[in-house]
Amino acid sequence: MWRFCITTLFALAASGQNHSAELSFDAADLKVNASNSNESHCDLSNGRLYCRNLRLRFLIAEAWTMTSDDIVGPSWLDDVRVDIAAKAASA
Repeated sequence: MWRFCITTLFALAASGQNHSAELSFDAADLKVNASNSNESHCDLSNGRLYCRNLRLRFLIAEAWTMTSDDIVGPSWLDDVRVDIAAKAASA
């Protein structure tokens, strides 16, 4: 589900642009989530992506098109959770 949301956001950012144009955002915000919840959620609507409580290891893996198991690092990568709010660039 997350991969679909993130891929769709990139597709929205690229729509109407030539293939050599870089993907961009008008705004993106990443904050640490301190809710202590294990539930994650992503929502994509109107060119905006909202993700809540994603594990940092998962986010790094998605950014590099890898699996979470491929990311080697300290154990706190599984403990730190983040929220993302992003708006696709205007066409």
